Order: sequence, then structure tokens, then C-alpha cells
Amino acid sequence: MNIALNQLKRFSNQNVLIFWLGIILISFMYNFHHTIIMPPHSIHQWRQCDGLSFALNYYHEEISFWEPRMHWVGKKENGKAVAEFPIIYYTVAKLWKLFGKHYFIFRLVNILITFAGLYALFKLTVRLTSSNFLGMVVSFLLYSSPLVAFYGNNFLPNIPALSTAIIGCYFYLRYYQTQAISNLYWMGLFIAITGLLKASTLMIFIVIGFIHFYHLVILERSRFLVVLKNVLPFLFSVCAVGAWYLYSKEYNNNNINFYFVLSPQPIWLSNAQKIKFICVNLYNNLFTSIFSFTLFHIILLMFISNLLYFRRCNRFLLTLNVLMFVFSSCYFILFFNSFDVHDYYLIDLIPFFICTLITNLDWIKEILPLKALKFRIIFLLFTFFLVYNTAVKIRWMYDSNDPIARYSFVLDKNVDGLLWWFHDHSEKMNKLQEVEPYLRSLNIKRSDKVISMPDVSVNISLSMMDQKGFSEYGYWDLQRKDRIDTLVRYGARYLIIHDPALLQEPDLQSFYKTKIGEINNVSIFKIAP
Repeated sequence: MNIALNQLKRFSNQNVLIFWLGIILISFMYNFHHTIIMPPHSIHQWRQCDGLSFALNYYHEEISFWEPRMHWVGKKENGKAVAEFPIIYYTVAKLWKLFGKHYFIFRLVNILITFAGLYALFKLTVRLTSSNFLGMVVSFLLYSSPLVAFYGNNFLPNIPALSTAIIGCYFYLRYYQTQAISNLYWMGLFIAITGLLKASTLMIFIVIGFIHFYHLVILERSRFLVVLKNVLPFLFSVCAVGAWYLYSKEYNNNNINFYFVLSPQPIWLSNAQKIKFICVNLYNNLFTSIFSFTLFHIILLMFISNLLYFRRCNRFLLTLNVLMFVFSSCYFILFFNSFDVHDYYLIDLIPFFICTLITNLDWIKEILPLKALKFRIIFLLFTFFLVYNTAVKIRWMYDSNDPIARYSFVLDKNVDGLLWWFHDHSEKMNKLQEVEPYLRSLNIKRSDKVISMPDVSVNISLSMMDQKGFSEYGYWDLQRKDRIDTLVRYGARYLIIHDPALLQEPDLQSFYKTKIGEINNVSIFKIAP
């Protein structure tokens, strides 16, 4: 008996080792060992720099955890604003104080959380399907998602929120199988963390909570104290998330209340033309960022087959799958207007695809020859192609001259038109990091308010220079000259121009009289005493 247990344990350890070797190999294919040192870059650098800005302000200023700030200071000149629960930004700032300010620390924190989520998915799938092979199938397929690959190695909290959701689901499954109440409380903790990072990622737990409550009250007719003990973790999480969002709403209302949108953007706010534009863009572009075009449609066919062959499906998994489809559809409708270009909003749909995969593979494993060497080789080749496809995209998004990406047969050859969106703009902004030490040499303190132009984002140029002040964001009803005059009244003292073409603008010549410095085609002017 002991010999059999030892062999089983050794076999399990071998599969865990294979899993981690696979994750590390895929990460190398994605070039993470190079991109981990990079500042915010490529698509949605705007939103990436918002996260960076929060971390930098925690790092430099002795401010409370409950008073996050960004570089764009606003009318009240304090920069106080909040998006999601700032635990990651605060943690990164503390790590910077210990090890120095490095971008790789920020990225590494998110990567480690992403890896924890992938490992939890591996363990969860193994528990559900009793197959280590399928555990690897599902986790590697999730890691082949361009969304997971790009934003898992990034400055946004969306993939960490997805990862903590998966970990929470793993603890719920342990409770479901063992009835150990401690697992339910661990799940409650991760529900809270998920909701605090991204409330919209809570869909999976709403569904699980519904099933859990139905099972306790309707099917088992449990006593009140039993129900209360089983529901408390859910109530704790709801209270924690609700309290945070009430606080963040009040915090923004008292400070900068028009930038971070904490409410849905439903489809009925759009006209027919915009709806058509978003739908076409979703199908042609954004949906393929969830998974490759091939895998995306395979999973949709899997969902249809789950419905058609519902008698073969595990009842719990099928219920979860169908309810996730319903809630994901509601989320899609409620946040429809956010899908114009914001691909990271699609991350909250990923749990539906995971549920579909596991539900389908759980019953289809009785048909497929999973232990056959030929089948496993076919899977490995298919997975390699998916990972290669994503690796090409990710490498190109970080470096348009990467030879693996540039000369790949899977990359759309009409990518030159996207160079500005993915690269040129980012590279110009990232060069502003060289301006920071020069500003300090001019006795311009970090807290001295500047106007950075041209930059219609909130924090890109300001966070790259690590300089408080204003960009050209906001005050859209004013011309540039009037906008500068307004910002001077709000405390701006210096004007930083990082596009020489702006120096030729006739209306701005009055602001160019007192030039105090220039570096790398970036001109600095004093515009107020």
C-alpha cells in the first residue's frame, strides 16, 4: 500500500514539474525575460501608465494607503483619484523602497499572481476530470490567450483579478469535494480580493453563490445555522467589496471624479451606427485577442455540444457553464460601449470559456483516447501552434523589429499601419524618462506643477518624467492657449514641449519667452513666477 502511495505521489510530482516547465518554456517564447524590464509600452499605454502613476506616488510620498494619487493633479492640485483597490500598487511601492525602483518588480508581481492562477487552474481541472493531462491542456490553452500573455506581464490588475478568481474557485471545489469549511473561508478571501481588484470579475462567484445557496436551502433544506455558516464567506466578500466601492465613489466625488469610470456602459447608450462598428471590430479584432481565431470558434462549438449532449455532462459543471453564459451575456450588454478598443474588458469573459473547456473535456474524455501517444502528440502540436501564434503577436507588440515576429507566417503583413498605435507613440513617450534627471538639475522639484505637451492622455508623459502637473487631458472646450492660461491659474509653473512642431504654433509664442533648458528635443519653459 505504501509503495503504491509513494508511486502515486511521485507521478503527481512529475506532472507538477512538467506543468511548471511548460509555463516557463511558454514564457520564454513570449520573450518575458526581455520585456519584463520595459516601462509601459504598446497598446493601452495610457491605462498602463495610470497604474504606474499610482505606484510612483505611493513610492515617493508619505501618503496613506487609502489616499491614492496620480501625477495629473487636476483642479484641486492634489491628484487624488482611485480606480481599483490599490493593493498591487501599494505593494510594488513598498518593494521599490526595499530593492530600488525597477519596472521589472511591478511586472514580476503581476506575473507571479498570473502563474499562481494558472497553477490553481491546473489543480482545479485535475480534481474535476481526474486527469493530469487535461489539467495541463486547460492551463496551457488559457496561457495561449493573447490577453493573458500580454496583460499578465503588465501594469494592469485585470489578469491578477482573473487569477485570484481561479484560486477562489479552486478552494470552492475543495470544499465541494471535502466539505471542509476552512476551504470555504479561503474562497471568501479570494472572492474579496478579486472583487476589490475588479468587481466585474465576480461573475463566476455570483454563479457559484447561486448554486451553493440553492443546494443548501432548496435541495438539502439545511438548518439556519448551517446555512449561515456556509453563506458567511460570501457575505464577508460582498460587504468588503461594497464598502470599498462606496468609499472609492465618495473619494472620487471629493477629488477627481470624471476620469475613472466605476459604472457600466450599456448597449442602449449607443446608436445603431456605433453598435455596428463595435460588433464588427469585436469579431474582426478583439475576440481574437481572447484566443486565436481557431480556438475561439472551437470553444464556442464545445459550448453548443455541451448543450446538445447535456445528459453526458457533469450536472454541476453544466449548470455552471450555462449560468456563466447567461451572466457573461449580461456583462457583454452592460459594458458594450467599453468594447470599442478596450480589449482588456474582455478578460472578464474568460471564465465562461474556461467553464466550457472543462465541462466539455470532462465528458468527452470518455470518447477520446487521452492516453494514446498519437493523441498527445497531436495536442502538443496544436498547443505549440497556438502558443507560437500568441508569441508572435506579443513579441511584435513589444518590438516591431523582433525577427521571430516580423518574418512569421502567422503575422498579418499589413501591420505597418499599426506601428504608431503599438510602437511609435510609446517609444517617443518612453524617451521622456531621460528628462527626469535633467528637470532636477534645473531645480524643478517633482512636486512643481508642469504642463506636458503634446499629450492627450492623463499620465503617460507625466509618469515617464515622474513629474506632477497637467497634460492636455480635459478642458476640451478650450483652445491650447486658453487651456494653458487656465492651468496656470491651477498652479502650473513650467511648460514642457516634447514635439518641436509645437514650437512653431503662433498662438503659443507668448509662452516661449523664458526658456530654461532643452534636452533631446524637449524644451522647458518657465511660464509663471
